[in-house]
Formats: sequence, C-alpha cells, structure tokens
Amino acid sequence: NGNGNGNDSDSDFDFDSDLVVSDLAWNHNGQVIVSCSNSLNKNSHNVVLTHYNTKSKLESFSNFQSNPGVAGVTAVDAAAATSISFGGKAAKSRYLCVSDTSGAASVWDMKKISR
Repeated sequence: NGNGNGNDSDSDFDFDSDLVVSDLAWNHNGQVIVSCSNSLNKNSHNVVLTHYNTKSKLESFSNFQSNPGVAGVTAVDAAAATSISFGGKAAKSRYLCVSDTSGAASVWDMKKISR
C-alpha cells in the first residue's frame, strides 16, 4: 500500500497516541477507515472515522453507553471496544457495529450518528 518508492508514508495514520487501536475496518468503497480503541476514558472518542486519501478525521464519537436506569452503571463502567465493522454492502456503509469486552454489540447509524 505504499507509493512505490520505498516510502510507505501514504499508508501511515497518526492515531491518538493515548489510545490503543483494537480493530480497523474499511468502508464499502475503500475511502474511509474506521478504528476503535480500548480506551475506557469517558472523555475520549474511541471510534474514529478517517478519510483514507486525505487522512483527515471525518467523525469521532464515544461508544460508551450511560444507562441511568440501572443503579451503579455509568459511562466509565463501559467495557473496552474490541472490534468494529461496517454493515452490509447494500447499506453502503451506513451502519457500524462495535463490540466490546463484555460481549455487547452496538449498531450505529452513521447518517444520524446514533445507536
């Protein structure tokens, strides 16, 4: 994936150095790469979408889910993200699935940036 001159800088991405990338996925046309991290910092966005050619951040958000209806459950109690995938070719990468160490999976609608 380099540029053919021995310099692979075309495929290098500068992810947040404080986050450990758990998984990466390409969208349906190879223009967007999405990463998830195992960060448990509620102030960090642990899902990041980046345009491949320009390496510009398109969107980022936190996969943590606060559930005020359950006693003792807060955003910091969330499990670390472990895998990520775009949903269905027919959906043109509209949906994103993120799983975590607790075994839970969240499906995000990327047009609405919501679950």
